[in-house]
Amino acid sequence: MKDKKIYIDKEKFHLELIKCLKTGRMSEQFGKDVMLISTNLSHKFKYSDYRNKEDCISFGILEVVKYWNKYDPEKSINAFAFITQIAKNGIIKGYTRLQHYKSVDTVYIDIFSLE
Repeated sequence: MKDKKIYIDKEKFHLELIKCLKTGRMSEQFGKDVMLISTNLSHKFKYSDYRNKEDCISFGILEVVKYWNKYDPEKSINAFAFITQIAKNGIIKGYTRLQHYKSVDTVYIDIFSLE
């Protein structure tokens, strides 16, 4: 069986998020962890262009920045899963938006190429 590389310690991540919730601001370490989570999640998806991958990572980070303060430590002690799911949803949302704009561009090009 492959050894999984642990890139974020869940307990330290949980404590960092609790500290950020108390101050009301994201710390630099928490931001680095969020970037690492989004980047590693992006490897699970297939992209037609590397720019789409970078945009989807940005969407994932943006979603975490919007919703990180919704974490309730009384409901769950797994902050890593909470943040990972938010980032995953952001990546998927970004991918669907990019695909929508891609189809709009294609239709736009098709309409003007007929003339």
